Order: sequence, then C-alpha cells, then structure tokens
Amino acid sequence: MEPFRLLPHQRVLVRRSRNLSALPLWVDPRVGKSLAALAWALTRPPRGHWLIVAPLAVVPEWSRLLERQGVPHAVVPGRRAARARILAGTGGRGWHVASWEALSVPRPAGKSRKDGGRRRVEASDLAALRWGGVILDESTRIRKPTTDASKVAVRWLGRATYRACLSGCPRPEVVEDFVQQHLFLYGEFMGYRDFYAWRQRHMRRLPWAPKAWEVVPSRVELVYEEVRRLGVIMTKDQAGIGTELLREVRHVVLPAHVLREVKRARQRTQAGNRLGINALQSLLWEEQLAGGRFPGDPAMHHDAKLRELGSMVTRGGIVHGEPLVVWSRFNSLLHAARKVLSTLEISCTLVEGGTKVDQIVERWKAGGSLVLLAQPTCIKMGVDLSRASIAVHLSRYHEHEVNYQADERTEHPTRPRSSPRLCVDIVAAGTREVAKVRLLEDKRRDADAYKRGLDELAR
Repeated sequence: MEPFRLLPHQRVLVRRSRNLSALPLWVDPRVGKSLAALAWALTRPPRGHWLIVAPLAVVPEWSRLLERQGVPHAVVPGRRAARARILAGTGGRGWHVASWEALSVPRPAGKSRKDGGRRRVEASDLAALRWGGVILDESTRIRKPTTDASKVAVRWLGRATYRACLSGCPRPEVVEDFVQQHLFLYGEFMGYRDFYAWRQRHMRRLPWAPKAWEVVPSRVELVYEEVRRLGVIMTKDQAGIGTELLREVRHVVLPAHVLREVKRARQRTQAGNRLGINALQSLLWEEQLAGGRFPGDPAMHHDAKLRELGSMVTRGGIVHGEPLVVWSRFNSLLHAARKVLSTLEISCTLVEGGTKVDQIVERWKAGGSLVLLAQPTCIKMGVDLSRASIAVHLSRYHEHEVNYQADERTEHPTRPRSSPRLCVDIVAAGTREVAKVRLLEDKRRDADAYKRGLDELAR
C-alpha cells in the first residue's frame, strides 16, 4: 500500500515547522495534523526513540498511519504487565504509540500521597524513559494542572529533545487551557514556570464562587498574542478546505405531565442551595426528561424526539436513504433511538465505547448500516465520519470543544466546498435546551471570529 502524500496545506505546515524543536500545532479538525506532525518528526535528526500519546480510540489510527508510512513501531498497552513485555522486547528503541492511560501508575483505592502539599503522581515505566521525541495528540488532555496526565507530561515527557502538541480546537473555551501545554513544550509560559504562579498574576477569583478562577479580561488578548506568536496555526479557510455547515433547530412538544416535571426541576434549581442540589444537576434532570428516557421513572418516558427523528429518515424525510450520524450524551436515548429506527427497517450501528470503537466505525463506513448512533465523547477525536453529510443531535454536552469536535467529524478535506453539511438539533420546546443550543451557537460564532482573525494575520 502506497504511503499517504502530503496535501498542499500540509506541506505548508511542515515547512513552517521545519526549524522548530517544540511544535505547538493548533489546527482545525480534518486539516490533517497527524500526518503533518509525523512528517515533521521524521525530518528531525536521529535522537533515539519517539513516543506518541493519543486517546485510546485514536491509537489504532496512529498505528495504521505509521504502518502506511513504513515506520516500524510498537503499540504499548495500558496494563503494566503487558506494557513491560512490550518495552522489554523493543529495548525502548524506535517508535511507540500509547494511550494517555499508560502514562501514570494507578493509586490503590483509599491511598493518597502528598508532596509539598500537593498529591504526588508516579510516572509509569513508559513515561520515565528518556525519549528523544514526544508527540501529544489531542493535547488538551493536559490542560488541567491537577490531572495525572498533565503532571507526568510536564515533569517527565517534557525532558524530550523534540516535543509536539497537537490540538484540533485552535480556540479553546478558556484561554488558560494553553498554559500547561506550553509548559510541556517550552518549560515556561509568559515568563512563568508553574501554572499556579501564572494564575496568581493573570487570573482572579470569582466573587460568587471562591474556588473558581477566571482570566483577568484585560489579559486575555495578551495570552492569545503569545499563543499566536509561538504556534503553528491553520484554519480550514487557510488550508482551502472545508464545506459550509448549515444548522437547523427542530422543536418538539413534550407531554403535559413531563412539562410539569420540568417546571419542578427548575424550582429545585432555585432552591438548590437549601436542598444541596446544584444547577448543573438540575439541568441534567431537565435534559433527561426532555429526551424521554428519565432513569428510574417509566412514567416520564415518551417518544417526542424519537418521532421527529423517525420522520426525518422515513420516505419524504430530509435524510431518507442517506447515511446519518445521530449524537446524544445519554446512552439510554441512543438505545431507544435504535429500537425506533429498527421498527422502521432502518439499519443502525451503535457505538458504546471500549477498545473496538474503530472496528465498529469502520464497518459502518464500509456500508454495514445506514445510521451511526454514538456519544460524542466516545468518537469525537480522530475519527472520520465523512460518509455522512448530515448529523442529528438529540442532546448536547455543555463543553464547546466536545460539540465542536463532533460537528467536524463529518468533514473531509477532499469534499467539494460546494457541498454543504447539515447539523440538526432536536430540542424540547419550553425547556432550557432551547437556550443551551443558542448559547453553544454563540460560542461557535466566537470561535469562528477568532479564527477569522488568524486568517487576517496570515495574509
């Protein structure tokens, strides 16, 4: 099988990064950051062995890419005994691909260790090796300084001669997400070698939530300026790829008794401090009620959203006979959707997570079924779903990055720009889902405005 060839915009990325020992690669999804990063790594002087760290669902994609490019490599499992056997066989030389879970040593339940007032994390035998080069795919996994992966990456993997961070979200929801990634790449960010020292200078406590922090508004643009100065950034517009994403919101009416329960959920939010129920928990209840599969209460079950989905895929619907991706944050709603579609004689494939996600998706891409049902957190990274040009959201996550990555899964760099994609949100009228979808759309517009600014700087 012939190796992949770099597309013109990927050659631009490699050319812009050829003199860098630390590569912050912030590009839009579907631009092809993995191939560009691999081409950059293969042009580095020989410096021992390389480690690629990626989400578990993306590890097989990296393995196939390395195999296609003729790069011998070993896939390192997360289990300690199996990992030790692989490392003993390779001698720690050559290319290795591992998941984020393989970086740290799990702590026994009930035991915590302290080091200088903070919990100490033990690096695994894999992370403790002195790597010549390290590539962190979907590096936003280290954005929080309190996670094990973040501590191991900055302290241990940051010793490598060559370091790369790859992210498919050029504009994260909060700018402090950049700090830990730059500490891994350069050992410092804006003159600070520690996240907490940087936070004391550039962030402030929220008066209504003493444990929460936000970046001082006057310093947000300073952070973005530093990121733009150091980063190799490319949007889909700069790459000359990508199709227009059309959006549609469909409203359904809930049964009267369910709407009454929704109002009670809002009342619980208003009395949250007194009852010990936070607003997010109440919003979760409301979304489960709107979805029609509220756990533990069959009286609250209904098919309002599922009937709308069924009308879209049956004869005369907008997606009749077309491949379709259906997203939901609730697994119970996906199972219910599969039953409804099966009664309509629509073939379905359900993704429920696990290590065989890539095999399930490949069967769907090969035409094994018409509809793919999945939670965005299972396959939002590194998976090509461009067989479908239409996606339906039965419910949304709160985080901009999760929704953004899910919306971009149906994109393909070689699809004609004149062929738009469609994203449909099915929301329950009279619930906070309506405002939530509107808020997420505002976040998307803010991210698009930021990327248009990047385009103008590149001209």
